[in-house]
Amino acid sequence: MQRLIFLFLVIIQLPIRSQTSLPAFIDTSLLRHEIVIQGKTDLYSSSLQNGFSNKLLFGGTFSSDEISKQVSLQDNHNSIGLESNTEIEYRNFTIFPKKNWGMLLKTSANTINSVHYTRDFFGVLFQGNHTYLGTPIQLNTSSVQSVSHFKFGIGFIHKKTKSNFSFNVFQLENYVNSCIDYGAIYVNDSSNLSLIDLKGTNISYFPSSKHRNIGFGIDLDLKIPINVFNDRKIYINIIAKNFGIGILTKDVQYNYIDTNYIFQGFSLNQLGDFFDNKSTASTTLQTLKIYSSHAMRISPLFGFIQFDKLNAQVTTTRYQSIFGARMYPSISFIPFIYAGVQIKCTSKIWLGIHENYGITNSLRTGLYLKIIGKNFGLNLGTENLIDSFRAKGRGRSIQCKLQWHI
Repeated sequence: MQRLIFLFLVIIQLPIRSQTSLPAFIDTSLLRHEIVIQGKTDLYSSSLQNGFSNKLLFGGTFSSDEISKQVSLQDNHNSIGLESNTEIEYRNFTIFPKKNWGMLLKTSANTINSVHYTRDFFGVLFQGNHTYLGTPIQLNTSSVQSVSHFKFGIGFIHKKTKSNFSFNVFQLENYVNSCIDYGAIYVNDSSNLSLIDLKGTNISYFPSSKHRNIGFGIDLDLKIPINVFNDRKIYINIIAKNFGIGILTKDVQYNYIDTNYIFQGFSLNQLGDFFDNKSTASTTLQTLKIYSSHAMRISPLFGFIQFDKLNAQVTTTRYQSIFGARMYPSISFIPFIYAGVQIKCTSKIWLGIHENYGITNSLRTGLYLKIIGKNFGLNLGTENLIDSFRAKGRGRSIQCKLQWHI
């Protein structure tokens, strides 16, 4: 059974975000040049504890007690993901002296990985098949979505509001979009494979020395004033990033599974031939009703939309509300929403705390610190304050942003 699960992992080629909830202020100051450096890493899990996730990512040995404990923590449907990005942006506000717009250049490295799996899938993968003999193993709905890319962009920025947009070119490092719409496996008591019922698709790409896949897209960053009750005006920051398409060449692997097939005496040992004899691999896959092809495809790049409330940096008000939301329309990703309060500790130091919900269907506490200097602004924060520092927590998060006015 472990070989069968491993076969599935090979088929989908499983590899192992991005905007943050750090504050953005209303900024109407006239600048000459600005450099913005920001980064984020977010590991999230609905069921796996940090100690176990660390070993999955960085290597380690699992004891039987550790595995049993993690299996007991799994729900019927679970998720785990890793999102990370680093971006450098240069803004020139003097290039068009008589115009209201300046120019910007940006480059970034991004990765987002999202995996949804069932309790049975996890149990078989880590414990083997002995507890599942004679019992149907449920795999639906399971999915893997992953993309890593380098981005290069050029665009324009409004000098006063700082609203901006850019046109981007992406170099794709890997791309996986796989889903099992329905999946069930039955193994009889003698460990012969009796029934497999799967329906799903997989598109996957990993770079080669011969071909490099590219993509094209846009980023938008809009600051919009909105009139609310009592003619009060608030500003909303609407961001759309990494929206675009990836052009995947003939190196892309496409698999389609749709089967309800009864095996007569087809032992798991025969599946081992799939790994040992490449000449029979295609025949083995077709026996399992798994069809493979290579063809150029155009696929989405897993962009996201986020909106946040902008606050005033120059104000006598000590407390200001903060709220926002983020979603990935092309990913199996629970929308992220947050709300909280921002506190003006001194004229140079701001502190924000918020509760956020989403990603893993649970509440998390976020915290950030903003330090304002004469020519710079530094932000440090996390979207998962409590779990990030606990071995029994379920996820870690760190964010940082530096704005330097030249």
